[in-house]
Amino acid sequence: MPNLTPSLQKDLTSFAASHNMSLREMAQLIDMIINRESILSQHQSPISQNDRDKRWRTRLPNGKQVVKTHREDLENAVIAYYSDLADQSETLELQDNATARSTAYCRKAISPTKLSKTDDCTLKTLYPQWLELRKYEVCKNTLADDLRNWKTYIASSEIANIPLNQLGRSRLKAWASRLVTEYSMKKKYFDNIRTVVNSMLDFAVDEEYIEVNKLKGIKLNNHLFKPTTFKEEQEEVFTEQEQQLVMQEAEKDSQDNDSALPLGICILFLTGLRVGELCALRYGDIKENKLYVQSMVVEKQIETADGLKGNGYEVVEHAKSSAGRRTVILTKQAQGYLEKIKEINQRNGYPISPDALIFQRKSGLCNQRVFDSRLKKYCNPHHLNLPFAKSCHDVRRTYISNLFDLGINPDTIRRMAGHENIEMTMKYCRGRISHAELANILEKGFTA
Repeated sequence: MPNLTPSLQKDLTSFAASHNMSLREMAQLIDMIINRESILSQHQSPISQNDRDKRWRTRLPNGKQVVKTHREDLENAVIAYYSDLADQSETLELQDNATARSTAYCRKAISPTKLSKTDDCTLKTLYPQWLELRKYEVCKNTLADDLRNWKTYIASSEIANIPLNQLGRSRLKAWASRLVTEYSMKKKYFDNIRTVVNSMLDFAVDEEYIEVNKLKGIKLNNHLFKPTTFKEEQEEVFTEQEQQLVMQEAEKDSQDNDSALPLGICILFLTGLRVGELCALRYGDIKENKLYVQSMVVEKQIETADGLKGNGYEVVEHAKSSAGRRTVILTKQAQGYLEKIKEINQRNGYPISPDALIFQRKSGLCNQRVFDSRLKKYCNPHHLNLPFAKSCHDVRRTYISNLFDLGINPDTIRRMAGHENIEMTMKYCRGRISHAELANILEKGFTA
């Protein structure tokens, strides 16, 4: 047996006795452990745990990355790799000496020369590894957008095949400028593409391919971007009169068709919910005058050869963000609409148990199109003579703007809207009065 301290030798002897192991078997076990530790100690690529997904990872001498949930599983994979190389070396003894020497190290637990990660690694070769992590970082809808942007704008571009250590600021800025100009992009659209490349380069930094993400901090001239279409405030929010007319139209639609779905528009106006949150509401989410937002309906995505593809809808038991799980106060008007919805559903044979969805239809889960199409119909000039076509997102802006008009504390508004920061909430705030009303207010205010 190898030389051991008296204390360790006593412990090993007890272990062997308790497992009916002979001294010879114990010696073999110790030799195996020592050999294992010897190989791991000379494995040059670091074994580290990622702070984001908490998984262990390392890179083998052939350049392949190994990722495991548990460190022991990762170490076993490393040992297995070197063991396989040792076995292969026995069949390579007849090859030239250089090849034989490059594999014989495995049998002696000698580490190979560390490959330079940055010489050959490009965005295109990095993509599969990055994608495996990205699947855990973002929701499937965001991932689908990322894959679409990768395929359309990045994979076929000049930066996809350039070694990462040669992707300097000038090259990246030239690529970005050409992309924006060629496709006549608005800044917001380009930012979505930039996010993908930023994520990949951050991943490359984490994996020690490069030392710094040089895309960060690069600013493009504003004149390169397609100008954002100017919108009047009234284009993105409903005035008080417009809100009243739309809600009356929804009530009429509900009564004419004996359907609870049109009244969902009224609930949006009175709660500021996202449409996905509205679609996932259950009767059990309502407690007296409080509405607990804790789930949402999202589009299901399935993996295809080209990326992700929509495949129906599903309820997920989480909100859009960490601040999305929240409590919304229900006014008496909102409570009245919810009671009316319950009566209609019960009359039409839909379940009204605490676990049942409030908004139901025979063809499957409700989704954003169910309510967007109704709102578009109500805003049609043949119904209501509104100057602009407006969406359910504009209804959410209307609710938040109304809270500001009522003088509610901005942080309270943020929490009721389900935003993570005040800055996002402020972006939703719009003026709800018409130009004529504003002119009258200013006349009175500035008249001596």
